[in-house]
Amino acid sequence: LIVFAFSIASSSGITGGLFQMISHTLGKALLFLATGFMIHRTGSMEIDSFKGIGEKMPITTLLFTIGVFSMVGLPPFVGFASKFTIVKAALATGQMLYIILIGLVLLGTVIEGTYFFRVIQVVYFKDGNPDIKKAEAPAAGLIPMIIFASIIIFIGIYPDFINEILRPASSELIDQIDYIRSVLG
Repeated sequence: LIVFAFSIASSSGITGGLFQMISHTLGKALLFLATGFMIHRTGSMEIDSFKGIGEKMPITTLLFTIGVFSMVGLPPFVGFASKFTIVKAALATGQMLYIILIGLVLLGTVIEGTYFFRVIQVVYFKDGNPDIKKAEAPAAGLIPMIIFASIIIFIGIYPDFINEILRPASSELIDQIDYIRSVLG
């Protein structure tokens, strides 16, 4: 998706690609933290070992769910805002190739969602392992996860907060001669 955004070769496309980098970084960081604590609690990396862990670790699994929703691109999370920026940039070209590629990107999002929603189903709607005691992730783990989730939601609701920073950077990348001069001095 990021390569697709950069291939649009417009300021709005590059802004979308940079925005997707930020979005992906935030979502993956949250998912890795939450999943790490879920793996630590269950002692296994198998998805089936997460059955019912939503009852045992409600805050961690809620934060995991926020990360999933952002990665899939559901509103009001940052993943939606970044993907929407890329779709707008591709549609602005008016080229049929980009419209077809948008369809492929959206198909990829559906496939990604199918996988992630299977995990959500296991976490919340399958009977859990009674041997796993109810214990939330420690505060030292919850605090960074809550920060990531807050940023994901904030930027998802107010995408211009980050777009205002990214637009000048993308404009400089489009104007390669000025960009090279600014980097090399």
